Amino acid sequence: MQITLAQLNCARGIVIQRFVVLEGLVNGLMCARYVGWDTPESARFSREVLEDENFNFGMKVLLLQKHFGLGKQIDDIRRLMSWRNYFAHGGLNASVIDGHVHIPDSKRPGKTVDLSQVYSDFETVIPEVCIGLIEALYGLGRQLQDLNDKALVKEEAKGLVREILKRESHSLGPQINIVVQTDPKREEPGAR
Repeated sequence: MQITLAQLNCARGIVIQRFVVLEGLVNGLMCARYVGWDTPESARFSREVLEDENFNFGMKVLLLQKHFGLGKQIDDIRRLMSWRNYFAHGGLNASVIDGHVHIPDSKRPGKTVDLSQVYSDFETVIPEVCIGLIEALYGLGRQLQDLNDKALVKEEAKGLVREILKRESHSLGPQINIVVQTDPKREEPGAR
């Protein structure tokens, strides 16, 4: 599917909004760990500590790793953070290569990142990470006695994530291929 640059900006909004959901789940875990879930202190802790501009997301991820482990999910959260940054900060120097929108890769000088692939990867990874964070949050609230409880929590988490992401859905659908049509008579600046 070919989309316009306006639709690319819409995809950018979807990535950032879904990352806001992810950060909200991380903040929920931090509140539950340090001051309890849904207590008078939790709102104040969230507002005064977690939402402070100097308390960055990288620090929250370090605390998640320290207190919850989460193994592979920590790596996935870091990948999601990197992909979110491509959409939030990239694009000013976008170029079209073989019909796909690319931006310079700040981690690999001279290379580019295909935003279509980044979007696809983001959409694949974020639901599973959100499910894992919800499971961890439920786990703090109650002891899981047996595998049936764990299975129930996983199903509840999947349902919640589906509902959250459904509200975030938009006309581009769950998978889009970010490309732009160019005038074949005119080469885009920076292409190839």
